[in-house]
Amino acid sequence: MTDVDIFRYCIYCGCDCYEDKPSHRDDCPQTTGVYPITKSDIENQVVCAECRSLFAVGDSYCLQVIEGSDDVFSTVCVGCVILHPVSAIDEWDSAA
Repeated sequence: MTDVDIFRYCIYCGCDCYEDKPSHRDDCPQTTGVYPITKSDIENQVVCAECRSLFAVGDSYCLQVIEGSDDVFSTVCVGCVILHPVSAIDEWDSAA
């Protein structure tokens, strides 16, 4: 039995994340910055860091860099991303 690196392949589109420039699909959350809430996320009762709304399976969220941190992210619903002038996707890109 061989050990499988669970981080090698994207769970959304299957691309090899260890390539120099991974080729995620255009609709992949790693490309768009918009992720779906899954059943396992709901078990942890994920809430939006901005409006404190509880997410449901299928809802979409973005990751936003927590101010003063380079690698800590908060989960923000798409509604809050749209309502706030700073885009969570832009913050994600600048942190990468």
